Amino acid sequence: MICEINCIDFERPNPNPEIERFNQMRRLMQKNKGESIDFESMYTSVGLAFGKDPDDMTLYKFHKYFARLAQFKNHDTTVLFRTVDNNVKIEPWYKIIEEKKKQLQTISEDMLKRNNPKEISDYLFAQKSKLKEE
Repeated sequence: MICEINCIDFERPNPNPEIERFNQMRRLMQKNKGESIDFESMYTSVGLAFGKDPDDMTLYKFHKYFARLAQFKNHDTTVLFRTVDNNVKIEPWYKIIEEKKKQLQTISEDMLKRNNPKEISDYLFAQKSKLKEE
């Protein structure tokens, strides 16, 4: 509850050890690829962009500042790409930042019984792509 109130992303460990091991491997791969954001990156970005020491902020304010900074960068990037392609939609810098609850990716029992890794992978990829579009 404390993490949720302060806008801290926290992934609860899965009670199934096999699934939890997979989740840990996924997080490690994301970190190695540079796809995950660590606290140090957030801390230095907020301090540099806003010229304020993040130590003086509440966790909630710190995370909201970082989210707004990300929205500004997203706006700048879409403006830049718009100069090349008129089909690019410019993201407004003032856009309301909504916290999206992570939806569970599930497969049907029938799909699980068939035990076809390619089918399961394709299905989960399609679900993830659909979530990104929203």
